[in-house]
Amino acid sequence: MIEHKVNDQWIETLKDGKRHMIKLVKHVLRCRVCIYHNGFGCELPSTFTKGCPFPGTEIVAIDLGIVDENDILHCPFCGGKMEVLDKFYAFDGFTVRCKVCSCGTDCYMTKDKALEAANRRV
Repeated sequence: MIEHKVNDQWIETLKDGKRHMIKLVKHVLRCRVCIYHNGFGCELPSTFTKGCPFPGTEIVAIDLGIVDENDILHCPFCGGKMEVLDKFYAFDGFTVRCKVCSCGTDCYMTKDKALEAANRRV
């Protein structure tokens, strides 16, 4: 079984066949807002072999959205497609910017760090 902690994010293919960014959070509504709850009980993926790993707690899994082919979520402000840029202006590093509204991350030394920052949702 995959073990996750509060605030962990991961990519998972959901019932719609698309890859979604999932985040584990604390929420007062408990199971009712969890992506694995269908209104009657849990429909957990096969990675949860021993049932719900957080029953009776305020910890739930939420769907942050569908990721693109580069595993990037869409822009949190306008919904536009994000792109990875290297050697942004005079900086020798990577940033992720929205193609529509131009918002984006700071500059990072590695592409992975820039992607992690772009996908981090509060």
